[in-house]
Amino acid sequence: MCEILALNFNQAVTPTFSFDNFMVRSARQPHGWGMAWYNGPDAQIVKAPEQASLSSTARWLQQSQNVKSDIILSHLRYATHGELKTENTHPFDKQFGRKRWTFMHNGTLNNYKRGLKLKHFFPMGATDSEHAFCFLLDRIRIERKALGGVMPSFDFIEDILHQINAYGHLNAVFSDSESLFVYRDRNGYNGLHFAQRQWPFSSLTFNDSQVHIDLSAHKSPELHGVVIATKPQTAGEQWQACTPGRLSVFRNGIAQR
Repeated sequence: MCEILALNFNQAVTPTFSFDNFMVRSARQPHGWGMAWYNGPDAQIVKAPEQASLSSTARWLQQSQNVKSDIILSHLRYATHGELKTENTHPFDKQFGRKRWTFMHNGTLNNYKRGLKLKHFFPMGATDSEHAFCFLLDRIRIERKALGGVMPSFDFIEDILHQINAYGHLNAVFSDSESLFVYRDRNGYNGLHFAQRQWPFSSLTFNDSQVHIDLSAHKSPELHGVVIATKPQTAGEQWQACTPGRLSVFRNGIAQR
């Protein structure tokens, strides 16, 4: 079972404490790790087909102050489709509409190639996840063209995800550089949770790393946002389960849907 972590805030943040706790979980998801973050419409991605907690690159990334963004996606892989290669490691990215889209998935799809036909976007690797990503962008592209260049509605995107979800388990988090899209599997597979963070910030203990931190000492009163995780990361704040079969959308740390 893969693990997902994502952040969306109204200001650029570093993922230091969240990613450190996240890496502890990689002993159970040892087949790869990756992180994507945005600078405007462009995404930076670092990933490798190795266990995150044993990776010097992951440790460097966790400590780096250069990783700072209002949208950050991270993934730990437990492989079910595709070899242990970089091209099969999440997050995946594709250029579309002058933006770099990124995508990561938790779950397994079966017999998906029969029904999820691709026309314009194609995988670089051999995973069900990247195939689903390409199908999603294909359908958005077709609808956008039909609408005269206007992006389709959130309801339309949710319907595409329902189509993909019909082939197995689908927890998906993706971004177009402006919004963070979060979809939970219709049957509640493996869980997907979120926590709102805003002033006054509380003291937290990260469940896996057992690191204790007073967020008020590190965050400004103007900062607010949301953290998405497969399992709740912390004690000391309220985590809510995402609604099965529902697409949530966040922008500048605020729910849009």
